[in-house]
Amino acid sequence: MAIDPVCGMIVKRDKAAAHRMYKGRRYYFCVPWCAELFDADPEKFHLASMTKKEIDPVCGMTVKKTDKAAIRKMYNGRTYYFCAPGCRDVFDTDPEKYLGRATEPPKNKSLWAKLLRRS
Repeated sequence: MAIDPVCGMIVKRDKAAAHRMYKGRRYYFCVPWCAELFDADPEKFHLASMTKKEIDPVCGMTVKKTDKAAIRKMYNGRTYYFCAPGCRDVFDTDPEKYLGRATEPPKNKSLWAKLLRRS
């Protein structure tokens, strides 16, 4: 999943209406109109996206990456952000399993509770 830098909506990467590369980073858009707004001033949205939010690759939750207490992990030269230490620990077991796929919160609430208790 990704966050549309124009409107802030969560977008499944494989279902995005449009995408753009800018300064080595790929941006995904919920509708073509958001991509057109991005095209008009990509630097504005690029800078804003660098200080806003990320998506936890394990559970799909939106995480503020500006938070000093953010739970993060460097992997292959990129920083990933997590909602809880449990999600980071799950990611550590098999990072490739969680990268490059659309993530959704676990359907099994007991699994979700286990992840959060691992903190």
